[in-house]
Amino acid sequence: LALAETLDSLSPGGVKIKWPNDVLLGGRKVAGILTELSAERDKINHVIIGVGINVNHGVGHFPDDLKDSATSVRRFLKRKVSRVELLQSFMLQFEREYALYRKSRLAKGHARLRKFSSLLGQTVTVQAANHRITGTARDIDAKGRLILDTHTGQVPITAGEVTILKK
Repeated sequence: LALAETLDSLSPGGVKIKWPNDVLLGGRKVAGILTELSAERDKINHVIIGVGINVNHGVGHFPDDLKDSATSVRRFLKRKVSRVELLQSFMLQFEREYALYRKSRLAKGHARLRKFSSLLGQTVTVQAANHRITGTARDIDAKGRLILDTHTGQVPITAGEVTILKK
């Protein structure tokens, strides 16, 4: 959410989040976020967050198999962007979002998270470990789970690789 807000300040309306960890500009992947969690049964010890952003890549920097699905901030805005300024803006936004999250979990960010979603209303397949489920992405709930409408009812999804099915 912090990265989507940061990029939206540069290109209002062009940013979407592909739940759970991709950020899109103009429908193409511009960033990916990976997390690693250390937790016990009732306690989170720490979370490590890795963020990769395609900032000033030109068309020629992408391999042929990614040219249609990936982009960069520069490619989308049609101008070079200061990586330092982008990082500073992102880190400030991240600090704000983290403070809000610590105070009220997703209560303050939930509506914005839904606004940025690229999946709501789409028919999707989610692959998680050895389990695969298909349905319509109906919502992202207050816990950050993707809610799928399936033939057996609503199913909350906590993690997985999402593929949008073509109609």
